[in-house]
Amino acid sequence: MISAYTTQEIELMYRAKGKATGLTDVIITIVDVSDGSKVVDSQSMEEVSSTNAPGIYRYAWTPSSSGTYLAIMKRDISDDSPDQYIMEEMVYVIGGTPISPISGIVTADDVRAITSYDITTSDLSDDELNTLIAYAIAEFNNDVGVRIIEEEVSYIDQYRKNEVDGSNKTFYVQSSFLWYLGDLNNDGNISTADVEVWVYDSADDTRTKYTVSEIDEIGKVILSKAPPSTSTVKITYLRVPLPMSDALMKKAICELSAHYAYMGLDAREKKRVNIRGFSIA
Repeated sequence: MISAYTTQEIELMYRAKGKATGLTDVIITIVDVSDGSKVVDSQSMEEVSSTNAPGIYRYAWTPSSSGTYLAIMKRDISDDSPDQYIMEEMVYVIGGTPISPISGIVTADDVRAITSYDITTSDLSDDELNTLIAYAIAEFNNDVGVRIIEEEVSYIDQYRKNEVDGSNKTFYVQSSFLWYLGDLNNDGNISTADVEVWVYDSADDTRTKYTVSEIDEIGKVILSKAPPSTSTVKITYLRVPLPMSDALMKKAICELSAHYAYMGLDAREKKRVNIRGFSIA
């Protein structure tokens, strides 16, 4: 299954039987499962590359509304022909736009709010609180997340094939749809910087870091270019039980930050000595 957003272009791929090249009769039909209507009707699919990706044909589609769709890809010949191979792909389209960096998961004001504003700017400035938030995020990620180092991509199921064929740029981590991508670099944001992809190419014995162009918190990773078919793809990421944008995740980081803040304030108070109304600090 492919997950996408409205207004986000997705690529649908068809593999011809016997890796046949030069075909001009490969077509795609996309059906809205809810009512059976065809949003794409028998449109031609183009060949990717007869040399680098033989037998692979593609179609770029930008959904205009959310829903569940079935993409049927085949040749425009008889279904019982020995040269016929029919592929089906489910596409789940979510309303909204593709994920953008989630900036500032927790702010200084969030921490003040969770203490019912008991911690004021007279106690700790925003800069001081932001420093504590940075420590809290790192500890939280260490306690809640699991760091996965260079996990080799491989077949998961018919919807997450993770094919390394010279044309595929979309890969899923093994824990996709069960866990979520977390804040790997502890910067308080969820972005493409939180996923590292290394490509080991056996053709020339090289190890290359590929650019991640887009991620989805469910564990989907899209690269800027397709790794060659002679390569092995490995992904480093942090997995967490809930999306970082979830209110419970934010609450936990806020509470940990507030704990650090009160520890500092308590230590500050203990430095003061009060004797019969006279205080020494």
